[in-house]
Amino acid sequence: TYTLTDGISSNGDGIVVERSNITINGNGYTLQGAISFDSRGIYLSGRENVTVENTQIKSFYYGILLVSSDHNCISGNTMVDNANGIYMYSSSHNSIFRNDITMVLWAGFGNGTILYYSLNNTLARNKVTNNNVGIAFYWYAHNNSIIENDLTNNGAGILSYNSNDYNNIVGN
Repeated sequence: TYTLTDGISSNGDGIVVERSNITINGNGYTLQGAISFDSRGIYLSGRENVTVENTQIKSFYYGILLVSSDHNCISGNTMVDNANGIYMYSSSHNSIFRNDITMVLWAGFGNGTILYYSLNNTLARNKVTNNNVGIAFYWYAHNNSIIENDLTNNGAGILSYNSNDYNNIVGN
């Protein structure tokens, strides 16, 4: 378990997770970016069983980016003023719950959560506010469960593109 004891400022990427089976506890501290294109607050690539919790992530292109990462838990985080709150590419069996994702439209973007080629994920009880798109499914993002999320004041609450089938959307 890695626990922050102070805030972190970054001009590029914030935290790059290089091992599986760990916990990152932000302990309520802020991970602050410099709003640069393609910057990542927390980045998981090819990781499994990582928990990211209790972190405020602010001013990155990707608040949290998962690439080919499975069986991870993202919970209790606050993401503010990122171009994309949580972005999952080719990542499956992840649990995304109790996060607060609030954006200001950033160069025409401002997306809460994006699932791209990602399967069997659960997004539950997240608060997704003031985004261009609250939750987006792109290209074969199937068998995902979207349960009891608060989607408020987004340009589109839920958007599906080439992922129309097999997603379970309940009580949002």
